[in-house]
Amino acid sequence: MKIHKSDIEQLEQNPLDLFYDGCRSPATKERYARYLRTILCDIYETVLEIIN
Repeated sequence: MKIHKSDIEQLEQNPLDLFYDGCRSPATKERYARYLRTILCDIYETVLEIIN
């Protein structure tokens, strides 16, 4: 699965804050943060390379 720049929309709110606000338990927040890092590094790799 790959996501391209055209698939992304810009939000007014900080997406990372929205992500963490959805996690109530500190353990869940840590686990989902690991998932987020994996997604950013693997799936969004193409998009991040284009932005830089």
